[in-house]
Amino acid sequence: MIRISSSATLIFALFIPLFWLVFFGSLTLAIILADSEDLSFSSPFLIKLFFICGFILFGTLIYFTLFRLKRVEMDQEFIYVTNYIKTIKIPFHQIEKMRIKPLIKLSLGKIKLRHKGCFGSTIYFLCDEARYGLLEEKVREISN
Repeated sequence: MIRISSSATLIFALFIPLFWLVFFGSLTLAIILADSEDLSFSSPFLIKLFFICGFILFGTLIYFTLFRLKRVEMDQEFIYVTNYIKTIKIPFHQIEKMRIKPLIKLSLGKIKLRHKGCFGSTIYFLCDEARYGLLEEKVREISN
């Protein structure tokens, strides 16, 4: 089996969101539960509100960006897509179109499926560009 997604997918899809939610969530909870007299800020209510809004804002941002990333692998007949909890296999002929978009040091891959599957009709992954060519070649071969 050939891994198409980057090794960094695990870090971006699991570790960063987990650490953010646990550590920043704990800090936010501690600030909310602290007495106003214990906080050495001039306006403890605004600080608490700032932390609550920041936690909700960045939690939402993580949910709609990093949680969408999947790990993609392929063999001779199928691509395998996983969110590290559930794995599904998709035949190559179900792929409608594919593209990659360069980011700072990584590339974001997008696979559009003909039919909606367990993870939706669009699959996002951090792409290993060297191996992406293999997937693109295989899909082109199947579609011809």
